[in-house]
Amino acid sequence: MPFNYFNFKVETLTWEFKFKQKIFMKITKYEFRIWIFMDEFIEKLKEKYEKGEISKGTYEDILERYKKEKKEEEAESPTTEQQVEKRENEKVRDYKCAGTCTLPAGKYGYISVAGTLDIMGDIMADKISVAGTMHAGGDVKVDSFKGAGSVKIDGDMSGDEISVGGSLNVRNVNADSIKIGGTVSAEKIKGDSVHIGGSVKATLIEGDNVHLKIGGKSTVDVISGDHVEVSGKKSLFKKCSGRLIAKEIHGDTVKIECTTAKLVDCEDAIIGYGCEIESLRAESMKISKNAKIKKKVRK
Repeated sequence: MPFNYFNFKVETLTWEFKFKQKIFMKITKYEFRIWIFMDEFIEKLKEKYEKGEISKGTYEDILERYKKEKKEEEAESPTTEQQVEKRENEKVRDYKCAGTCTLPAGKYGYISVAGTLDIMGDIMADKISVAGTMHAGGDVKVDSFKGAGSVKIDGDMSGDEISVGGSLNVRNVNADSIKIGGTVSAEKIKGDSVHIGGSVKATLIEGDNVHLKIGGKSTVDVISGDHVEVSGKKSLFKKCSGRLIAKEIHGDTVKIECTTAKLVDCEDAIIGYGCEIESLRAESMKISKNAKIKKKVRK
């Protein structure tokens, strides 16, 4: 079974740790490693997969991202159980959470999470890295966000680069680059580049380059972009194991499959396998024989 460890360095104090099965350990003036064989996040993820709540591909993707984040935390951050340190040359703090932590609203430098973090209000940070669970009670503004696990933000999320492997629940998200592998629920998703692999529920997705690889049922009212591509994950018995249901899709180039839409309006349209479109408006059209189009209008 996968495991992780935490390093502790004790100089003058004696710390007492209580483990499962009521085992106690006392440590004084030693640097040591405690190996933890029960990773609760991986166990819960495995349970969801075994119950059929997530697909094998989603399970493997989240697990891979989770392990990668763990390794990055060990390489980039000092190994203490929980640390808040003042940067010498900056007016922002770095924060490291290992376990269950609560963080007040404010401005921070680097926030790393290996466990569960609850943020009390709005937050600004240079970088946030999550391996586990994070909840924010307000808005999150961050230059770089990488998450492996579950992320819930009550307010809006904005930044340069946002990458989540797992689940993201947010009011609105706006970033230069957005990459989601798993599930995402939001009102508006806006970015220069938007890549989602899994399931999505949103009112609007907008970007220069929008690429959705759908697993399961996904619903989006409006998708708009220069280049829009929608593909369905394929299983052994189905070419469309995932399906997108949309009201409108707009773009210069639209390439879709496994999609049900009321309107597709673009310059160049490639309508692939399993599509059901009420109205298609385009200058050029390439339509699969397995697609159903009720109305075609050439511009």
